[in-house]
Amino acid sequence: MSCNFCERRGVAILPVRSAITLDNSGAPALPPEFTTSVSERGKIKYTSRLLREGYLHIYDEKRQTWTDYIVTDDAYYWKVTDDAPSIIPKLGQKPCATKLNEVARASFISLPLAINPNDNGRFWLSWSQYAWTDAIREMHHQIEFREKHMQCFDLKLWLLDKKADQTVPLTQLRQTVAEYCDAKIPASSFDFYSSPWLTKTKSDGDFLLNTATNLASIPLNPDPSRAAIIHLQDPIAISEDLSQLILQSHDNFLTVCRKNSKLSDFDRKLTAFSNISLAEYNVKENNKLQQFLAAEELENKAYFGDGETFIWPSIAEKNAKKIRDYTNENYESWADNEWERYLAHANENNIDEFKNDYNTQKNEYKSNYEIPLFDMYLAMLKHSLFINYFIYNFDANNKTSGENYTNTLSSCLIGSQVSAECADYIETQLNGDFLDKKNIFMRAYIFNQNDAAQFYKEHIPQSTDNLQLHSLPWGNLLSFHSQFLQDLTQKTHFNDKINTLNYVLAGPIIRVLKSASLYKTSRLPVLLAINENSPLISMSEKGARKTVSKMLTEAIVRETFNAQKMSPVEKLEAKNIFRNAIENQINQKGIADTVLKEMGIKSAQGGDLTGDGILRSNVLLTENMHPEFKGKTPQEIVKIAQRITSDISTSEQAHNLYLKQKLSVTASTGNIASILFQLAGIACMIEQESAWYGGVKTRAGQRLIASWIGVTGAILEFSFATLNSAWAKGALTEVRWFRILSRVAQGVSVVGIAILAYLDYLDYEKEEEKGNILLSNLYYFSSFLGLLLIICILGRIPIVGVIISIIFIIVAFAIENYKPNDLMLWINKCMYFGKNNEGLFSLAKDEDEAFAKLWEQ
Repeated sequence: MSCNFCERRGVAILPVRSAITLDNSGAPALPPEFTTSVSERGKIKYTSRLLREGYLHIYDEKRQTWTDYIVTDDAYYWKVTDDAPSIIPKLGQKPCATKLNEVARASFISLPLAINPNDNGRFWLSWSQYAWTDAIREMHHQIEFREKHMQCFDLKLWLLDKKADQTVPLTQLRQTVAEYCDAKIPASSFDFYSSPWLTKTKSDGDFLLNTATNLASIPLNPDPSRAAIIHLQDPIAISEDLSQLILQSHDNFLTVCRKNSKLSDFDRKLTAFSNISLAEYNVKENNKLQQFLAAEELENKAYFGDGETFIWPSIAEKNAKKIRDYTNENYESWADNEWERYLAHANENNIDEFKNDYNTQKNEYKSNYEIPLFDMYLAMLKHSLFINYFIYNFDANNKTSGENYTNTLSSCLIGSQVSAECADYIETQLNGDFLDKKNIFMRAYIFNQNDAAQFYKEHIPQSTDNLQLHSLPWGNLLSFHSQFLQDLTQKTHFNDKINTLNYVLAGPIIRVLKSASLYKTSRLPVLLAINENSPLISMSEKGARKTVSKMLTEAIVRETFNAQKMSPVEKLEAKNIFRNAIENQINQKGIADTVLKEMGIKSAQGGDLTGDGILRSNVLLTENMHPEFKGKTPQEIVKIAQRITSDISTSEQAHNLYLKQKLSVTASTGNIASILFQLAGIACMIEQESAWYGGVKTRAGQRLIASWIGVTGAILEFSFATLNSAWAKGALTEVRWFRILSRVAQGVSVVGIAILAYLDYLDYEKEEEKGNILLSNLYYFSSFLGLLLIICILGRIPIVGVIISIIFIIVAFAIENYKPNDLMLWINKCMYFGKNNEGLFSLAKDEDEAFAKLWEQ
């Protein structure tokens, strides 16, 4: 008795698909008869694998009939028949395991075979991840549709000449199909999201060959070559797997580095190097900030400090300009000099050696692996094979099919944002037309539905002037969207699928939204607003450039972090060289100070900080943004927003309205689109500020985006514990000269100063041994001054004692200035990159945790 798994008659056919693998996996290469639309690149190779879980559709051109198989996750084929059309094998269901010949039969399909060879015709095969609707099947009765993406197999030609397109004899099974090849392939070589690795034994292959050969020999004379392997295209699996390799690329690179003998103990070195690099950035930027603040203070004194501005204002202006110019010319070198003090405690040769070896390995890895991988991935996304899969396997009038359409595209785009070229390509597509079926990105946002495409085409212009966004028919647009959701089986599925798509396309979407805020708004931002059930209008913040920049930056910090009551940022494991996160909450004052420093740099590099400006951004109008919005229709909300933003008496309300949407308050709903609008607003601010200040761009200029992700913005704070000891030294000396009432008090002073002098002498010997000449001399001088002070106290020479005590305090502060602070001590104790004068960190964990503590408040 046969079942849908093992009922086979005719010629045995094993369908396979081209799949990617790495060149060292051991998998067989594609035979010459199998061709692919996108060529191999670099270390990425093709091999043949069994079909994935899904559906196999076969059209018999001569008989004009369809045969469908359901492909299980174990690559067994369940034949769909008229008497059991709805019996779908459960996940994991297998054929009769005790009958090996039936298991073998379930591993291939069969095509009907005519006794007269001339009666055999052509068959068209296609695999799809989801079942076809009747409309899709009907469409494929036309040959022009089949030719777009289905594989044609000419059985008559195959039986006569043993030649057919994308076909080889089944006897080449072990040399062709990865799962059945003789080489032992580790499952990790095919640990992809698209499908699990199926381990097939030698006996599995033997039974498959014998069973298929016997099937193909009936009713004709035995001929093992009749059974065939047919190659089908699976652009979705290839795209998904390439995307996964892109995401894993950095981890793979770290693995390569760990195997490089020149990069021994790589993880510890990388962690320490990352920490030192982060410290260098913060030390230099903090120094620049201090220089700009000091210069600004001196400039003010030039005007108001001695009254010159009332008598000789031109002299005051001249002096202020000298201070300003001098600072602008030297702030970079001052910052470099400040960092040199820290490098004095580091082994620069080791740092440079690691950096060179790391960069050499990185460049080699990039040229041999990453660039070819990115090129291959982008070529697949652009190829007609990939695009046609979406056009011909999904029903444009069925919302369930449309849901699958959007879900499938999202799964292929997970790694797309890593490549700048991919992001550029997707951005151009996101500015396209809904009715263009080749624009699968825009179609995905409407679940590939023709009625939605037609409606939005008619009601949303290709581009809308920002000041006219309020005039769009928001009532009709949102009503259509509401009706669209009612027709879905589960409304939450739409939001889930669109949120996923927004997430994987976040980078290109932000670029589109930013461009829309600055210029004209294309269809996508309007559609995103519709999906959020919120109207979209353009709002602006006006004022002096510097004031607006500083105000909005401070507000971003306040709203993003404080209003949301974020917990301290947990330190994360690194995936790139600058991988250190700050454990404490982002410091608001640190962000504001960074803005001041940024303004100074812009001014030093020729930027004009004067004048007024407008920061404009597109804003989603949600009910929770303003009390007057509650319970109002979309069109009414738009009118209220217009009134608020144009009414001078309610300018504070307009300001709050602008900020609430630009920042994170409305993002608490969890919808990705609202967050993307906020990020686009921040990116727009940076873009507009860059235009204001003559296009000056610095590393700190990215502060707003950086503050959002919580990686930068805090200024490195140094420990003042050692500084307190200097004040203690000064206090002990000053006690003697305020009042000496008795020999007891005199004795206490002498003992205290003697202890300090002795400790300074010990520090002198210690620093001299290290080779720190300047610091050792200061300690020696301080010790000598201590002895002089004792003499003055005992000899009752107050005037000289006062002078010596003042010098003593000055030297104490000088010592603290040159004495290693906590960060210097940390660098010094690093195993590979420090001078190790103070003892090594015993473990890499201790080294990393000690650095993290430098950031704690």
